[in-house]
Amino acid sequence: MKKCLSFLIALTILVLPFTTGAAEPETGSTKTIVSVNGTFSIEAIPLSNTNAKTRSISADPVLAFVDDGYGLTYEYLIQSNEVNAIEFNLSLPSNSILEFYSDPAANDDTFKVENENRQLLAIISGLTLEDANGKDVETSVTLNGTTATFEINNSDTLQYPLNGNIVVARALGFSDYYNSGQWITRADGVSLELNAKSWRNQPNKFQYTRVAWATVVTEFSGTDNWYNENGLEDQHSCHVDFAALQTLWHLEPWRPDVGYVATVFAQCNPS
Repeated sequence: MKKCLSFLIALTILVLPFTTGAAEPETGSTKTIVSVNGTFSIEAIPLSNTNAKTRSISADPVLAFVDDGYGLTYEYLIQSNEVNAIEFNLSLPSNSILEFYSDPAANDDTFKVENENRQLLAIISGLTLEDANGKDVETSVTLNGTTATFEINNSDTLQYPLNGNIVVARALGFSDYYNSGQWITRADGVSLELNAKSWRNQPNKFQYTRVAWATVVTEFSGTDNWYNENGLEDQHSCHVDFAALQTLWHLEPWRPDVGYVATVFAQCNPS
């Protein structure tokens, strides 16, 4: 899905170091950080205080909410080309930071919400749309303060209805994403053994992977065995994507940092 990006920032833009455990955007992406002076608690992230609405001249689209315990999915069914945009208004915790980056090469628009101490609170996906034939629908996103507007390219070739979603992944604690985690010694060397919970098999696990990894970083980055964080993250992502049915995952810091693709070709165990 091709996307273009424009920014209309109504709040103060800050230049701050990125210090959370979530992944940095890839080279070539753009990043914007906005200071938020809200009055909401963290419970503003779920449905109760997060408002999604559409700008259209009809009752379109049908909007449903699905909460699987790890995140909230806003599901859209757009039935006609009379809908030209979807607005997503973010009600955020007081003194939080909204970070938005777009990586067109990876078809990835992502919003991160952090508290004033740069601890991750939630990750919010961009709008993903496809038509009735499974064709990706081109969108562009504009961020105005804490309102994201997703413009829809209603081309003549699209077949309606359009199906899409926006996913809000909650940054819970380590024990919410993993049954257990510990450093062990195997024949080849030290290994971080993780027993992941059911999020790894959820349809929206792409967004959950990021917040789950952030909890791993928080839990283990202060230990003596922690190094080669990029390599560990690639191994983690590889296990989520291709070994989700396994009961235990083993991440080894001594394995070389070869990048995600090479890690996948090495069956998550580069050497």
